[in-house]
Parts: sequence; C-alpha cells; structure tokens
Amino acid sequence: MLWLLASQCKSPQLNIQQPDSTSLLLLDSSYKNTDSEATALIAPYKKALDSQMNAVIGYSLVDLYKQRPEGPLGNWAADAVYWQAKAIKKADFVVSMLNHGGLRTDVASGPITLGKIYEIMPFDNELVLIGLNKEQLKSIVALNLAKGGDPIAGLKIIANCDMSNAIIVNGIEIENIDSNAIIWLATSDYMANGGDDYNLLEKIPNRVNTGMLIRNNLLNYLQFYSTNNLSIDNKIEGRITICK
Repeated sequence: MLWLLASQCKSPQLNIQQPDSTSLLLLDSSYKNTDSEATALIAPYKKALDSQMNAVIGYSLVDLYKQRPEGPLGNWAADAVYWQAKAIKKADFVVSMLNHGGLRTDVASGPITLGKIYEIMPFDNELVLIGLNKEQLKSIVALNLAKGGDPIAGLKIIANCDMSNAIIVNGIEIENIDSNAIIWLATSDYMANGGDDYNLLEKIPNRVNTGMLIRNNLLNYLQFYSTNNLSIDNKIEGRITICK
C-alpha cells in the first residue's frame, strides 16, 4: 500500500532576503554532495516502496508494445477497460477506447511488476462510461481513424478505400443496431473531457463517472489473469484496418 503524507498549514509570512554571494553553491554536473542524514531518514521508506513496486503481479508471453493503428499493449489495456466496464454496466452494447499517447511505455515479455503498471499508466485517469447512439459512435470512430488508430476493444473498425467505414459492435454490424440503442463507451476522463481531440465526447450528457482509476483497472485485470493461472498473450488481430 502506498501512503500519501499531507499536512495543513497557514500561509507563512515571507521575509525575502538577498543571498550572500559567499554562501552560494554552483550546482552543475560536478556537484556530488549528498545529505547523509536525509538519505538515512528516507532509506527505510525507499526500501519498503521498492519492495512493493518490484512485486511481480503478472506475466506476459509476448512483448507488449505500442503501435498504430493497433498494437499488443493497446489491445491489452483496452481489453482491461472493456472487462471492467462490462462488470459495472450490464448493457447490451459496451465498447472501450483509450488514447494511444496515454500508454507511456512498452512491456517486455516475462514477469510484470506493480511498478511497470505505474510506468504504463502514471496518470490518475478515471474510468468514465458514456452512452452513445450509433451515429455518435460513428463520429467518434471517424476521430479515431483520423488520428491513425487508438486502442479499442469490443469494437472492430474497417476503413475502406472508398472512404466508407465498416463498424462492428460486440459482433454486430452497426447498421443492424437500433437507432435508439445505447452503446456504452468506456474511456478515460481525459478523453471524455475532450482531450486528445475527442472534443465530441465532452458534449454528450449521458455519462457515468465511476470514480475508479484506469490504472486500477489494469491491476484488477492482471489479478484476474493470475487468479485463473493465465498469462497475457495479446497480439495484433485486425481490430482496426485502415486502407492504404
């Protein structure tokens, strides 16, 4: 468990003085002085934190790397959000979409530590569910394609050379979905608030703020894998196809 220490204080009265030039230190690459007392003070906390962050919590059989329009890391992260969203929202149609840039580092095959999950998702982005009709989803898909592809799950997108898009939602062609049906899009609050050019999402009022961090979704999904003796084995599988 990570602890965040905070204190409450009143605004101090500042007494600003000009520094004495004789007491100034030149801080450059040659400065190597360390505070031994401070180092000793934080050493036990650093050891405990390192122990937590180095704990192995999962395993991947493949290298998880970022790639557009589709990559193994994006597929796995989108799967995690999709899996969590389906557990929260019992609905006929649920899909997920994340922004490519929000996943910050690749993962080598082998053991996965808690610290690596924090490297992948260092931001405290919240899981948000947005209720779309199929025309709104088509517009979001068009934004996704314009960016060269962002991670998705529960969804398949084929951008044809004639500029038409084939969209499959939970295995059903979007044109066969009733116009009044709600398609729940699971995404980050960053995207839901219009980040990364997804400004259309912030205008949609049908929204559920779950209060759950996406980073915790990834951890929950890894726990699900571990509990069921599974290893990550995500591959590129044609979730997004863009005509060249």
